[in-house]
Amino acid sequence: MSQTDHFICYSEKAKQCLIAEGVPEKKISLIPLGVDTTLFHPANTQNKKVTILFVGRLVEEKGIQDLCKAFALVNKSISEVKLRIVGSGPLENWIQSFAQKNNLENK
Repeated sequence: MSQTDHFICYSEKAKQCLIAEGVPEKKISLIPLGVDTTLFHPANTQNKKVTILFVGRLVEEKGIQDLCKAFALVNKSISEVKLRIVGSGPLENWIQSFAQKNNLENK
């Protein structure tokens, strides 16, 4: 760590982990991830269709299995919802199998 000039963290938890490892707080910048909602917002429309987008590695740490399970529950009561998954990884086969078992292939 002595060879690193500065650390950039995306969460307070990550910052606290670095501090716990002995990184001086003055060497850490916290820059949260997010979306500027003044620039990006839903269009004013009466369309009730909803698409959920996941972009990332298909690994357990990203919560993709939890998302799929939650989507299956939501899909039972809301018909106009779709889930788009963009990415690859070791859980690709699990996702495809889950979609087939729960009749979500076209969702």
